Amino acid sequence: GEAVSGADMNAMQAVEAALIAALQASPAARDVLGSPVRVFAMRPAGAALPYVRIARHEANPLGASETEGSEHRLSLDIITRRLGREEAMRLARIVRDALEVRPDPVGGHRFVLFNPVYTDAFLAADGITGRGLLRVRVISEPEGG
Repeated sequence: GEAVSGADMNAMQAVEAALIAALQASPAARDVLGSPVRVFAMRPAGAALPYVRIARHEANPLGASETEGSEHRLSLDIITRRLGREEAMRLARIVRDALEVRPDPVGGHRFVLFNPVYTDAFLAADGITGRGLLRVRVISEPEGG
């Protein structure tokens, strides 16, 4: 129903806020992504490189009710124009290392699991742009739920 999708949206926002906070808390991530860290759902015109794009965020409830929490699967693109694939992999590892934490609760949600599960890197068809790929699995549940 309507209430479940509203709760999912809040959980999704909380997961993304926790992800950004974890990157902001990492000196290595701030060193490459700036401060505040450059993390976008869509890259704004003129945004500096490198940056992280939240390419996909899928959320599914864990039980019959939103009070039982949700599982999130995120795909993050790390985009660079420097040294292609090798640099993209280096940046993806920095982002992965920054996310291997259990973030503090955000927006009434706590994180039971916050786990990078897959890292890869590619060179785009232009032969210049490197794209790191990081997949992250998160299980969130409402605080006090």
